[in-house]
Amino acid sequence: MPNVSVTIKGTTELINQFKKTNAKINSNIQKGLKASALLSQRVMKQKSPIDTGTLHRSIVINTDNLKNNEISIGPDTTKAPYAAFVEYGHHTRSGSFVSGQYFVRDTITQVSPIIDNIFRELISQALKPS
Repeated sequence: MPNVSVTIKGTTELINQFKKTNAKINSNIQKGLKASALLSQRVMKQKSPIDTGTLHRSIVINTDNLKNNEISIGPDTTKAPYAAFVEYGHHTRSGSFVSGQYFVRDTITQVSPIIDNIFRELISQALKPS
């Protein structure tokens, strides 16, 4: 039986290119998260009802888990503990029902396709050969 020998050249370069691409993707994911958060916050503030302005001002971006590629946007319930009642509606003391304003839901509906495009573009940029 004949011996077959295979030598693959360029594996070090290939691995280095993968590392560079991975770093670009991670960097662009961070950029996308930040851009998406700012967009979402702006739209949510536009959609939130304003009475005293407390709810509007309570809409914040939380980047505590940014290293895990997580950002949250929404009302800070320590500043506006009634935010869920405004979003989903509530019964009054007299028993009538106040309909929800759905400013969070409506924000998600509006910005989701835009956020998809932001990430699609940023990942495409990261995958382009340099």
